[in-house]
Amino acid sequence: MKIFDKKRLPYNLRILGSHIFKNSFNPFSLKSRLFSPDKVSDFFIWSPNFEKIEFIAENINALVSGKVQEVVHNFIFYNSSGEFIREYKYETKEFFSKIILPTNISRDKYISFLHFANSKSSLKDILKKVGTKKKLKISKQSRGYTIFSAKKGFIGSTVHGNLGGITSNNEKTLKQRSLFIYTPAYLFSHENIYELVFNNPTDRNLLIKVTSLSSQNLREIIIKPMGTDFIQIKNFEGGINIESKLPICRPFIFKNSPPSNLGFDVFHG
Repeated sequence: MKIFDKKRLPYNLRILGSHIFKNSFNPFSLKSRLFSPDKVSDFFIWSPNFEKIEFIAENINALVSGKVQEVVHNFIFYNSSGEFIREYKYETKEFFSKIILPTNISRDKYISFLHFANSKSSLKDILKKVGTKKKLKISKQSRGYTIFSAKKGFIGSTVHGNLGGITSNNEKTLKQRSLFIYTPAYLFSHENIYELVFNNPTDRNLLIKVTSLSSQNLREIIIKPMGTDFIQIKNFEGGINIESKLPICRPFIFKNSPPSNLGFDVFHG
């Protein structure tokens, strides 16, 4: 009996088959899987309630080539309703940069932003120069970190972005599929006040329901495309479930945000 090896099929045919048979579980669009976008960003959070917000950005071209490369870090901000606000650009040659973000972007409590690193040379060209001869389907991913400092002189708490899959042309590669339940690996304490911040990287309104592990309904929200919203949890002890049509609907958990004098932290559940 011969065993069929699907790896012998052309790559695009394998992608198409996977998309058809696993469509309800695949979070990415078929177009983005067949034609890799040049640049893709995670989805990050900004808030006016902090003394300082910094972004740790990497210069991928410099890291791959091992040489100094000029780069422009471009930040694109959207308000809580998903509407474009403004851009902020930072030029550097550094391999890594800690960039202080503007403080007067929006009055919304939480908004979202994208980050792209633009340069004269493409990543594919640099890979060719360092000896990569294969035709690779490569997207330059922005995976930076945001540092939130609640008060002047404080070290700050660091968190990475959410899965965004948003291209530099503002195309949304993520799609809402079947209902999923995500359970953060965290036990909430009644002594603290939490704000679960969500953003929507898809092209449709996103419904999110938060319940306790005992199925007590805590709250539900609807977020517009590119928008941001939050659910406050206080006087609550225990774990939660998050239901949505995203495979990983993971919130940014802001614990005791300013102006609270309790110990501040921010993390993913």
